[in-house]
Amino acid sequence: MKRIGLLAFAAAVFLCAASGTAVAQGAVAARASGGMSWIIPESQFGFEIVVVVTFNGRKYENGDVLGRIDYHLTAFGEHFHDSIRMTCLEVYDGGTRVKYGGVVEVSNNTDPGTQWVWFQGIDNGEGAGAPPDQSTIGGVGTEEENEAFCASPAPPSFIFDVNGNIQVVEG
Repeated sequence: MKRIGLLAFAAAVFLCAASGTAVAQGAVAARASGGMSWIIPESQFGFEIVVVVTFNGRKYENGDVLGRIDYHLTAFGEHFHDSIRMTCLEVYDGGTRVKYGGVVEVSNNTDPGTQWVWFQGIDNGEGAGAPPDQSTIGGVGTEEENEAFCASPAPPSFIFDVNGNIQVVEG
């Protein structure tokens, strides 16, 4: 009988996981995703930068954040790649602007100052008449700086039009 109860419990956990139901986190408070690329011209910083970012994250009502960021940057003829576990996600401006960041788990960048990376994106709507979505280049620093960045409602200092799409949803 214990075996049947254990199997029933395992089946219930599997069904919740398969359906996408968050067991421990509760309801989703915000979610954001995007796939984008852009080129920062040499005139901006003195050298050309090619950036590709994909991300997908959710923030739950209890404050937990689950998500991933894949960050590619090419500059000076070198390609850098970071695979990042998202630890913060905050939505601002009525659901059109998102700040997100996290800890680098896999990287080919040997600079010890890039253990935490964060971004800010603007969802400018959908359709042929909508202006392009926008993103910042990745900021780098400490865990404390990452969390403070996400928690601050400050708008971006530098932002770039992107090729691609950002989706931001509150609630």
